[in-house]
Amino acid sequence: MFLGVLEKDHETRERLMAPYNEWLDEREEGSAGKDVKSVATRVQRCKDQMATMAESWSNLEDIEVVGAVMYVGNDPAGAQTSGIFGGSENVRGYIDDNHVNIRQMLSDYTTVLR
Repeated sequence: MFLGVLEKDHETRERLMAPYNEWLDEREEGSAGKDVKSVATRVQRCKDQMATMAESWSNLEDIEVVGAVMYVGNDPAGAQTSGIFGGSENVRGYIDDNHVNIRQMLSDYTTVLR
Protein backbone atom coordinates (compact mmCIF):
# COMPACT_ATOMS: atom_id res chain seq x y z
CA MET A 1 0.00 0.00 0.00
CA PHE A 2 2.85 2.38 0.83
CA LEU A 3 5.17 1.20 -1.93
CA GLY A 4 7.00 4.24 -3.28
CA VAL A 5 5.70 6.56 -0.52
CA LEU A 6 8.36 8.17 1.64
CA GLU A 7 8.18 7.43 5.37
CA LYS A 8 7.99 11.13 6.22
CA ASP A 9 5.16 11.77 3.71
CA HIS A 10 2.45 11.67 6.37
CA GLU A 11 -0.12 13.45 4.19
CA THR A 12 0.02 10.79 1.47
CA ARG A 13 0.02 7.98 4.02
CA GLU A 14 -3.05 9.44 5.74
CA ARG A 15 -4.81 9.81 2.37
CA LEU A 16 -4.04 6.17 1.51
CA MET A 17 -5.30 4.99 4.91
CA ALA A 18 -8.52 7.07 4.72
CA PRO A 19 -10.66 4.37 3.03
CA TYR A 20 -9.50 1.76 5.55
CA ASN A 21 -10.17 4.08 8.51
CA GLU A 22 -13.64 4.92 7.15
CA TRP A 23 -14.40 1.22 6.73
CA LEU A 24 -13.16 0.55 10.27
CA ASP A 25 -15.27 3.38 11.69
CA GLU A 26 -18.37 2.01 9.97
CA ARG A 27 -17.76 -1.45 11.44
CA GLU A 28 -17.11 -0.15 14.95
CA GLU A 29 -20.07 2.24 15.27
CA GLY A 30 -22.10 1.57 18.37
CA SER A 31 -19.44 -0.58 20.04
CA ALA A 32 -20.21 -0.23 23.76
CA GLY A 33 -19.85 3.55 23.85
CA LYS A 34 -16.15 3.56 23.04
CA ASP A 35 -14.63 6.46 21.14
CA VAL A 36 -14.09 4.56 17.91
CA LYS A 37 -11.86 7.27 16.49
CA SER A 38 -9.34 7.31 19.33
CA VAL A 39 -5.85 6.12 18.55
CA ALA A 40 -5.71 3.98 21.68
CA THR A 41 -8.90 2.15 20.65
CA ARG A 42 -7.52 1.47 17.18
CA VAL A 43 -4.17 0.23 18.51
CA GLN A 44 -5.92 -2.05 21.01
CA ARG A 45 -8.26 -3.45 18.36
CA CYS A 46 -5.32 -4.06 16.06
CA LYS A 47 -3.48 -5.95 18.83
CA ASP A 48 -6.59 -8.01 19.59
CA GLN A 49 -7.10 -8.90 15.92
CA MET A 50 -3.45 -9.82 15.41
CA ALA A 51 -3.37 -11.93 18.57
CA THR A 52 -6.49 -13.81 17.47
CA MET A 53 -5.00 -14.51 14.05
CA ALA A 54 -1.67 -15.57 15.60
CA GLU A 55 -3.48 -17.94 17.94
CA SER A 56 -5.38 -19.48 15.02
CA TRP A 57 -2.17 -20.11 13.08
CA SER A 58 -0.57 -21.64 16.16
CA ASN A 59 -3.54 -23.90 16.92
CA LEU A 60 -4.40 -24.97 13.37
CA GLU A 61 -1.11 -24.97 11.50
CA ASP A 62 1.62 -25.37 14.15
CA ILE A 63 3.04 -22.01 13.07
CA GLU A 64 4.11 -19.67 15.86
CA VAL A 65 3.46 -16.00 15.11
CA VAL A 66 5.03 -13.29 17.26
CA GLY A 67 4.79 -9.60 16.56
CA ALA A 68 4.33 -6.08 17.83
CA VAL A 69 1.83 -3.34 17.26
CA MET A 70 3.41 0.07 17.77
CA TYR A 71 1.90 3.49 17.45
CA VAL A 72 4.61 5.84 16.17
CA GLY A 73 2.58 9.06 16.14
CA ASN A 74 2.35 11.78 18.77
CA ASP A 75 -0.66 10.64 20.82
CA PRO A 76 0.60 9.44 24.25
CA ALA A 77 -2.44 7.18 24.73
CA GLY A 78 -1.70 5.43 21.45
CA ALA A 79 1.92 4.91 22.44
CA GLN A 80 0.91 3.46 25.81
CA THR A 81 -1.38 0.97 24.11
CA SER A 82 1.42 -0.43 21.93
CA GLY A 83 2.35 -4.02 22.73
CA ILE A 84 3.38 -7.44 21.53
CA PHE A 85 1.29 -10.47 20.64
CA GLY A 86 1.89 -14.15 20.13
CA GLY A 87 0.04 -17.24 19.11
CA SER A 88 0.51 -19.24 22.27
CA GLU A 89 1.59 -19.19 25.89
CA ASN A 90 5.09 -20.14 24.67
CA VAL A 91 5.65 -16.47 23.83
CA ARG A 92 4.69 -15.28 27.32
CA GLY A 93 6.76 -18.09 28.82
CA TYR A 94 9.82 -17.05 26.82
CA ILE A 95 9.40 -13.42 27.87
CA ASP A 96 8.94 -14.33 31.53
CA ASP A 97 11.73 -16.93 31.64
CA ASN A 98 14.24 -14.58 30.00
CA HIS A 99 13.12 -11.40 31.80
CA VAL A 100 12.61 -9.57 28.50
CA ASN A 101 11.98 -5.86 29.09
CA ILE A 102 9.08 -5.41 26.67
CA ARG A 103 8.57 -1.75 27.55
CA GLN A 104 12.18 -0.91 26.66
CA MET A 105 12.10 -3.06 23.53
CA LEU A 106 8.96 -1.33 22.24
CA SER A 107 10.43 2.07 23.09
CA ASP A 108 13.59 1.27 21.11
CA TYR A 109 11.64 0.00 18.09
CA THR A 110 9.28 2.98 18.17
CA THR A 111 12.23 5.37 18.22
CA VAL A 112 13.77 3.62 15.22
CA LEU A 113 10.49 3.59 13.26
CA ARG A 114 9.62 7.26 13.82
